[in-house]
Amino acid sequence: MWTCNACGRNFQRTNQHHCCGDQTVNDFLAGRSRQALEILDALTGALRNIGPVNLHATKSMIVIAADVRFAYIIQIGKNFIDLVLPFKTVHESNLFPENSTGTGNQRL
Repeated sequence: MWTCNACGRNFQRTNQHHCCGDQTVNDFLAGRSRQALEILDALTGALRNIGPVNLHATKSMIVIAADVRFAYIIQIGKNFIDLVLPFKTVHESNLFPENSTGTGNQRL
């Protein structure tokens, strides 16, 4: 485990690339709708039922991490959250045509 001297965040790898910003999750969530905050609470609650997670704010997103970063909230609308789960390879089951109503392409 490595801790950045500048921002105090912990990382798995020494000298892990990251941005030492001073933005907090609360800063990122300021002015968001009650419905969007409830969705975020439900998402983080479900993740924390699986295991401990941390949220880190950057200038443009919220990073969700356990031992490693595994998801990114890239947009919060009035009644939705865009969540990115990056995969190393493309999986056909995760691809849906635009405007699809497939199970994996729904907004919470």
